[in-house]
Amino acid sequence: MLARAFAIVADLTTMKVATGDVAVLHQQAKKLCAARGLAASTEVFASATAKMSADQFSRSSGIRKEAFASVAQADAWLGAL
Repeated sequence: MLARAFAIVADLTTMKVATGDVAVLHQQAKKLCAARGLAASTEVFASATAKMSADQFSRSSGIRKEAFASVAQADAWLGAL
């Protein structure tokens, strides 16, 4: 079981745009993480299209999220919380 008030850095630089069942799975996973105490999430993207796709999942989950171009930037943002 995950601890309350945890944070995640998601390196999504190889993510393709999710469609169909994969999109539903992403949404369910985000909602589960939020229900288990995810306080903040950072996502690292190489593609604006993948970022737009992932943004849809985050909006429906209510998770506080920021997007970055590198894992180092994402880590720094989480460290400043």
